[in-house]
Amino acid sequence: MLSNRQIAEYLIQRALKEKSRGKKQAARSLAQHAISLAPELEEPWLILAALANPRASLEYYQEALKINPESQRARQGLYDAENWLQKTNRFLAQQNTSPRSSDKGYATAIKRLGMILVSGMLVFVILAVIFVISQNGIAKGNDTTSTEQNFSTLLPASTASSAETPSPAHTPTIMLSPTPVIIPVATATTIASQPASLQPTDPSVVINPLATLPSTYLPGDKHIVVNITEQHLYAYQGNALAFSFTISSGADNSTSIGTFSVLDKNPLAYSAPWGFWMPDWLGIYWVGDLENGIHALPVLPDGSIIWGDSLGTPASHGCVVLDTADARLLYDWADIGTQVVIER
Repeated sequence: MLSNRQIAEYLIQRALKEKSRGKKQAARSLAQHAISLAPELEEPWLILAALANPRASLEYYQEALKINPESQRARQGLYDAENWLQKTNRFLAQQNTSPRSSDKGYATAIKRLGMILVSGMLVFVILAVIFVISQNGIAKGNDTTSTEQNFSTLLPASTASSAETPSPAHTPTIMLSPTPVIIPVATATTIASQPASLQPTDPSVVINPLATLPSTYLPGDKHIVVNITEQHLYAYQGNALAFSFTISSGADNSTSIGTFSVLDKNPLAYSAPWGFWMPDWLGIYWVGDLENGIHALPVLPDGSIIWGDSLGTPASHGCVVLDTADARLLYDWADIGTQVVIER
């Protein structure tokens, strides 16, 4: 049987792995759990310190130094955190005692804006004067031309003889007929096809990833379908099948039927009522004070894995159980909020 220290060391390794993958919350949770089991270990305190802000990390490094006063990592981390805080405090003090550079910059910006506005107004006035002068010149030229022009030349030849006494009824009207512009229109193609079924009856059937998407799901939508009768789980992206796994659902029909969603994720959840670990946990619904979910084959405190021989038949206490490798793939793929449909 594994001791608390052995379990804590296992949790530390998982925390370091999650930390390297950028999953800070999962790493922090695992490190805290390790501390609760074996507070005498230095490593989980260093993990928490590395994930915390400099002010909070001071306490974690101090706890690590209590456990191992000779720890070079804890000493260096404590030095760096204190250095950072001193620099921050000096900077804040200077900001409070010296004139704010932002105020000076603001005043300078206002002055520059005023100069730009004045220059713009001057340019506008000059352009307006030039425009008025040019318009007066053009108007005078038009008046001179109109007094000397023979209006009869504007009329068609057939009416030129009567130009001296034009009649309003015979005054020609000039109509503008611009050349029509033809705008080509792209031809739209309609693709008609029937949605593929979301629930294959044969587990070996793989939906064509290029098939037309059902109207229910967009291309990027992720959803999981668990079929209790088949003891199988299907994971879809849009209507393309991403994964197809054998499961073990709850014995005595203890797995609820319905539409749920992934509520939370935990790389290593622990079940107090049953006394085992549940790796790669995806919580999907609550039954009173207990949460049921999807997870890998359970791990007992002695490190042994159970229910491996039962996959494909109902065996769990209500959760949907996957093989260890399959659960890791699904855990990494699924998101918080991914829809989960459990049906018979």
